[in-house]
Amino acid sequence: MSVHPDQIDKYMDEIAAEQAIGVSLYCGRCGYNLRTLPVVGRCPECGSTYNARPAKLDGIFREEDVEVPITDALIFLVLGPPGYWLLIRMVTSYSPGKLFFGSLLGGFGTYFGIRAVRKAMRFMRYHQIARRIRQEEEYD
Repeated sequence: MSVHPDQIDKYMDEIAAEQAIGVSLYCGRCGYNLRTLPVVGRCPECGSTYNARPAKLDGIFREEDVEVPITDALIFLVLGPPGYWLLIRMVTSYSPGKLFFGSLLGGFGTYFGIRAVRKAMRFMRYHQIARRIRQEEEYD
């Protein structure tokens, strides 16, 4: 009889839920220090779920997750305006080529623009969390 990897993960989470976090790990959403809480659970401050098992680390603040959205913003600036311009020009004179390329460029530009905004919001939130962590460490 074989055991599915998801079942192994579930059993490991159940075992880990009975153990406490022994080091300072912080909630990835609000920055609350999860030390002494169960390894798997919910943040008491914001209610988001976390899994502090070393193999998972879901919902845990990690500095390496912080990403500056420069690439996405540049792609948006390169693709978006030409695509929108082609779509606007199509209003004055219909052309299947303008429609295709305008939609393609505008669509990719919009996708990367939204992605850049989301990464920028995450970047700002992580800096707020990092500031909170530094303040707590100075207080201790």
